Amino acid sequence: MPHRDQKHLNELQKSLEKARTNGNTNVILTGDFNCPDIIWDTATAHGPDREIQQGLVEIAETYNLTQIHTIPTREGNILDLVFVTNPTLVKSSNNVPGISDHDIIITDLETKVHHQKSLPRKCYIYKKAKWDQITTDLKHTLEEVKEKHHQGAEVHQLWDTFKSQLQKTMNTNISNKEIRSRNNIPWIKHKQRKMLKKKQRLYKQARKTNIWSNYRYFQKECKKQLRKAEYEYVNQNIFEGLNNNDTCRHILKHLEKNKILTNLNHGFRSGYSCETQLITTINDFLQEHDKGHQIDVGILDFSKAFDTVPHNKLLHKLDQYGIKGNSHKWLKNFLTARSMRTIVEGESSGETTVDSGVPQGTVLGPILFLCHINDLPDSVTSSVRLFADDCLLYRTIKNSQDQQKLQTDLEQLEIWADKWGMRFNAKKCYVLSINKKADKFYTLNKHILQEVQVNPYLGLQISNDLKWSFHINNISKKANATLGFLRRNLRNVPEACRKVAYISLVRSTMEYGATIWNPYMKGDIDKLERIQNRGLRFIKKNYRSRETGSITNMRRQLEMETLEERRHSLRLILIYKVVEELARKMRCKYQFDDESNEFIPHPFQQKTGYNPSLANVAIEDYIFATKIEIGKLNIKKSNQKCPLKKK
Repeated sequence: MPHRDQKHLNELQKSLEKARTNGNTNVILTGDFNCPDIIWDTATAHGPDREIQQGLVEIAETYNLTQIHTIPTREGNILDLVFVTNPTLVKSSNNVPGISDHDIIITDLETKVHHQKSLPRKCYIYKKAKWDQITTDLKHTLEEVKEKHHQGAEVHQLWDTFKSQLQKTMNTNISNKEIRSRNNIPWIKHKQRKMLKKKQRLYKQARKTNIWSNYRYFQKECKKQLRKAEYEYVNQNIFEGLNNNDTCRHILKHLEKNKILTNLNHGFRSGYSCETQLITTINDFLQEHDKGHQIDVGILDFSKAFDTVPHNKLLHKLDQYGIKGNSHKWLKNFLTARSMRTIVEGESSGETTVDSGVPQGTVLGPILFLCHINDLPDSVTSSVRLFADDCLLYRTIKNSQDQQKLQTDLEQLEIWADKWGMRFNAKKCYVLSINKKADKFYTLNKHILQEVQVNPYLGLQISNDLKWSFHINNISKKANATLGFLRRNLRNVPEACRKVAYISLVRSTMEYGATIWNPYMKGDIDKLERIQNRGLRFIKKNYRSRETGSITNMRRQLEMETLEERRHSLRLILIYKVVEELARKMRCKYQFDDESNEFIPHPFQQKTGYNPSLANVAIEDYIFATKIEIGKLNIKKSNQKCPLKKK
């Protein structure tokens, strides 16, 4: 009862009336009643809204409820209450520190939870039915229905007659039995019930023969399947809960339908990902790099981005984006009037109001943050790339005027951040100068930005020469260290477990973003494959075999491809996403030629080897020419500026 009023008291009274009419002898009522001005020892109330709080006391007396909790739950007030109809059942009621501004109440009661048994259902045994007699009875029923129809009976009367006669015929001529379900757990379906019945049969058989091996083996399998079913059921319900969030879905639909969100932010959006952001960004760099131009990149970091969003300014932007009326009021209530405190080893700090920030860990939080920084690109003339709170600002440098324009844009970002309540952490902001030809230092918040040779962005190490050797060395070192950890700690686990550990912890490290940095130098390719080969030996626990073809045999037994083959597949998957328009805003200027089976040459075909000068002219060319054989895809040049489509 967060807001004390007569309406809430009336609803409480209706609920208690239902509980009493249903014959419940022991009622336990708990919750945050928000009535600090009631003295429960004397059952009296005082304060500005005395009548409402006294009404709660009268309801408790009417329904024979006793309030048994006496320890304050928030700032010296007893706001959270525990009512029982039988106080003798209460052994104790105490507080423990909570995760909100209220303490948690733990009440120990001497009672058992009443589980309502499911009603039996009638099951007909059709193989024992008297079908001749049923046919005869139904003919008589049909005649009776026709006769009533001629007499002018209503449709519902005819249906009731047919239904009652059919039910009578079935009960008379078909054997039946009543079935009670003993497995009312929601994740136990038909498959799991069959397994439980089989386990019961094996148990009875084992008791007769005193041979328990089959039963124990199946018992373990049964437990495994039940745990799996529970896991899938819980995760499915969580996923459906996220997808069925009406407010979130309607806001997203409105933003996407009206094209409000900028296409320069690829975070937290369907059809966008780290991969699409990296490909479009690296493509911009490569296009200018191949022309011999310098590109200066400002790698900017928001300071506590999600925690500094001012609520009033965010709500103003939402209103300007067309989110008005009840939706706007709902979001205002969702954001404002929050408070927080810190609890360390049972000691609690004082409460403080939360005047800024979007609640993290919620479905709406990321969407609200996207709306707040959505207009950032409009404040500058240089190119901007956003991914959640990661920001890149870059510009092609042809002369000193371009450098000054980039500095001006940094100053404009300062103004934007100050206007909308955000802050840049200048000490964690850097400058990466690609194909550097002219020196220039840049400042942000009166702090000179440090120039770096290599800097991480969305998990990839981007260097000032746009080569990937440093990144490959970095992930190789990390994958080797992880593999060594697994070898030391997973020596005696089953092979299947070692395979899962390798794939999820080691191979995933060597494949993240592989469509962007796929190596073409043999040294880099072999370096990654050597780690995979050590991983195969770890999975098979075979560290001594050095015969020719031993690694190939291990790979065949484990049904695993080489990393090079997997990177080839990953690039084709990405091309499929572009073709089917699953990767948004990735334009392609090729069309598939389904009518011709002949090879169609084109300027970007791989002929004798890797040619980076041909590879880096567009997004698709960059992906293709890393090493893929484009000629086999039967594609041809098209002047249309639309995604790939089949003819």
